[in-house]
Amino acid sequence: MTTWARRLVNGDVYSWSFSRNIFGTTLFWCDVATARSKKHLSFNAYDESQRKKGMPKLHELTWEIKDDGLYFAGFPIPIAPWVSQ
Repeated sequence: MTTWARRLVNGDVYSWSFSRNIFGTTLFWCDVATARSKKHLSFNAYDESQRKKGMPKLHELTWEIKDDGLYFAGFPIPIAPWVSQ
């Protein structure tokens, strides 16, 4: 398992590419936290098992963090709210 940590500020964009493993178990998760307001959220950024159930194609995986939570690919409502620490 490899872990990457990135510190982003408001307006930053971070992207990466990867190859799925041959076992069909590829999983990338993301933990997001704010320093000032002490909020966090965690989500699976890519889960091979969900892709098989209709998750969009790889090039369509776009996540956006806003003041009220996590958004997926421009959906109008957050799919995961912030959690206070």
